[in-house]
Amino acid sequence: MASKNRTTLKGYFETGDTPSQAQYADLIDSNLNLSETTDQTTAGGLNITGNVTSSGNISASGGIEATSFQGTFGSSGVDWNARGASYTFAGGTHITASGNISASGDLYANKYHSNGYNLLRYKANEDRTIVGSKFKTTHITGSSLALGDTSEFHVTASGNISASGNVIANEITVNTLSSTNVNTTHVTASGNISSSGTITGNNLLIDGSQVDFSNLPTSDPGVAGRLFSNNIYVKISQG
Repeated sequence: MASKNRTTLKGYFETGDTPSQAQYADLIDSNLNLSETTDQTTAGGLNITGNVTSSGNISASGGIEATSFQGTFGSSGVDWNARGASYTFAGGTHITASGNISASGDLYANKYHSNGYNLLRYKANEDRTIVGSKFKTTHITGSSLALGDTSEFHVTASGNISASGNVIANEITVNTLSSTNVNTTHVTASGNISSSGTITGNNLLIDGSQVDFSNLPTSDPGVAGRLFSNNIYVKISQG
């Protein structure tokens, strides 16, 4: 015996017909039986206006579509890949969890928010990734921070870059350097090095074709080691 569609079954029970035992069996096999313990299959779609409750699994070879998914899943969580498949939530839907959302693979999203703040996003029109919120200070913690795999990567800031510890680099290039103290092994400049305070060093080496002392005092300043000029010679004050 086998299940039949409605058109075939109606043909068994037209006026004047005497249905056979096999046709009655087809009628029974073609309907869902609420007491049946074996699998039951429908060839078409199934629309249920009420709730669906299952003590076992609900599975599909295609998609399972719903306006919302609700339920109590227990302490072990929900294993979306239990059968080796992937699940896509699309069409402007959301996944909300009062606990953790974790993955052994990748998590894909256009933006990542935390407590209402946009923390990580990609701006396609500028082809760049932005980390942090302009409304909050961003703290990156760790023993070290590596940016890029080669020396071609740069750190650019429209504001200040500060550190309570050391900033270490093979080379630091600045347009304007403003600080109380700068401790370094070498300072090399293609332009001017100027200071409103004192530039102090153990040794001073000047290697060039021209040295300009145009603002030296013309009389002895009376301070040992200070330079002055009598308009003919550059002299060193004895104090």
